[in-house]
Amino acid sequence: ISHAVYSVAAMDSQSFVSGCADATYLWDIPMAKCTRVFRGHTYIGSVVKRITSNTFLTGSWDQTLKLWDVTSGECVRTFRGHHKSIESIHKIDDSRVLTGSDDRTVRLWDVASGRCLRTYEGHSQTVTAIDYIDETRFLTGCADGTAKLWNFETGDCICTYLANYGEVNAVANIDGKTFLTGQEDSGYVKLWNYDVLPEDILPENALNLRKRQIDPVLPQID
Repeated sequence: ISHAVYSVAAMDSQSFVSGCADATYLWDIPMAKCTRVFRGHTYIGSVVKRITSNTFLTGSWDQTLKLWDVTSGECVRTFRGHHKSIESIHKIDDSRVLTGSDDRTVRLWDVASGRCLRTYEGHSQTVTAIDYIDETRFLTGCADGTAKLWNFETGDCICTYLANYGEVNAVANIDGKTFLTGQEDSGYVKLWNYDVLPEDILPENALNLRKRQIDPVLPQID
């Protein structure tokens, strides 16, 4: 690979795909060898996500989402709707995915048809991270330094949490009651509580339970 690698996704215990600036590559793990190259985006530069054992999605700076067949190497479907680059993909199940974009929106997609089922609006900058909680809620992180809790069905933002230290690059639901955020500039991972009193549902009053400095414990891997 002669271009930057932006994301990777395991297909199974024997293979994975990597998203690069020029194409997406399928790799055989035991052989450490590229077995197929997928081309179709005008620029990848974003994310890949496994859907089934034989299909995966790629999100691109060309504003599209593409579903690929591993066996044939063909693009099965192209999803259009975002107006800027796609920066995050979260798989709900084999039939639905959520995508976050530089256009400040989140979109819910039907994988089988490529149809956009709902658009969630409310962030002021790029949506950098998504995590699904349950059939009623999901979580997003944003470059504006906030995380948002959304009503999955109505599209309403339930609560906004102000993280303070640069863009929120990662969000992770723990148990439906608490979640984690990772910030770009702070070196902190924060633990939050979803259950905030109605009068506290304001960015400046979001409940932060705990914050800890996270020091790297693994050697750097080139």
